[in-house]
Amino acid sequence: LKNCRLMENHIKDQREDIDSVARLYKENDNYQKNMKSVLIHRFNQVKNNNPHLNILIKKVNDCIQDVQQNRDPGDCLANTRNVLKTALDLILERELPDTQIPDDWIDTWKRERPNLNILKNWPSQEHQQLTLLGCMVGAYLGQDTQPKAKFVNKAAYYCLRTIQNYGNYGNHHHGETVSIEVMFVAVMTCIELVASLDK
Repeated sequence: LKNCRLMENHIKDQREDIDSVARLYKENDNYQKNMKSVLIHRFNQVKNNNPHLNILIKKVNDCIQDVQQNRDPGDCLANTRNVLKTALDLILERELPDTQIPDDWIDTWKRERPNLNILKNWPSQEHQQLTLLGCMVGAYLGQDTQPKAKFVNKAAYYCLRTIQNYGNYGNHHHGETVSIEVMFVAVMTCIELVASLDK
């Protein structure tokens, strides 16, 4: 009987949790209001005392503040480009402080993709930086080579690619209304970037 009561209490607690989630997120207005707190809670989980990431954490916090202050979602998306640029600068500083791409890396990649255009130095153009980073983490167009990066993983790379796309959308939505829900996803991706870079 005791075990049955324990099970009944457990089921009751679970049902109350489910009811609470439904109350917070079932209706779209409630979802929009309460997702703001989800962003803050997740951000508090991943932000840390890693001094190397301080400037990036500040940029992500700026994006969260945009959401909290009900700024235009298109502007919020455009501002995620600041997170992208800061993250790429930090990655360069950590992975290639002399900006030089080792010749053996380039040789390895070109054996697999002869037409791949990789510069010998860290490129200045954002799309080239992301292409290079994709090669470094072993994620470029299905390549089958071992990652060369020591501090950046595929998760961070895919977060960066996604942030680039959201930033482009924010800058070039051409009158299309950017939804608050899309803004939430973009800012959450920035938060997960911090989590990925701290591993």
